[in-house]
Amino acid sequence: MTTTVNRKALYALITSILAAAFFMSAAPAQAAESGTAARAAAVETVTDDFGIQTSADCVYYLRAVGYAVGPTRTQACNTGAGGQWFSQVYCIAGLINGGVSDYHAANACKLAA
Repeated sequence: MTTTVNRKALYALITSILAAAFFMSAAPAQAAESGTAARAAAVETVTDDFGIQTSADCVYYLRAVGYAVGPTRTQACNTGAGGQWFSQVYCIAGLINGGVSDYHAANACKLAA
């Protein structure tokens, strides 16, 4: 029995895992790109004050960094709110497949957890 592997989906999954690993190990000074540092810091400050992160934080972050958020990206954020490691992987893969950069997908899904 042979199975067919969708190379694009496999690539997205591997990229997502690597992006998540990089993001989790990044020092705070490395965590933001130069063009979005202020916006990302504002989002991070808001969520740190309350200590509760939801899929709405993921959606808010995506909007703050310039992405239009439709049903596909909202669903990916909702998936990331599961709190398990595989929820993060599915969230990141869903956002990347929806046209979000690896960096922003990892940040948004971390906020959803």
